[in-house]
Amino acid sequence: MFDTERFIIEVQERPPLYEVKSKEYANRELKAKLWMEIGQEVVAHWADLGPEEKNKAGKFTYYFIS
Repeated sequence: MFDTERFIIEVQERPPLYEVKSKEYANRELKAKLWMEIGQEVVAHWADLGPEEKNKAGKFTYYFIS
């Protein structure tokens, strides 16, 4: 089961993902790195997934919490 509260906490710990006035907000490479960190924290066996599987897991997470 997806832990929505943990996901929210992980995002809150990474202000460049949502602070639009931050200089880092426009840094796509940084934001991609931060999303990968979140994936590692909230998706079981993230390190074992291939790129396509990570993409699918990310999309599933997005739709699950929407």
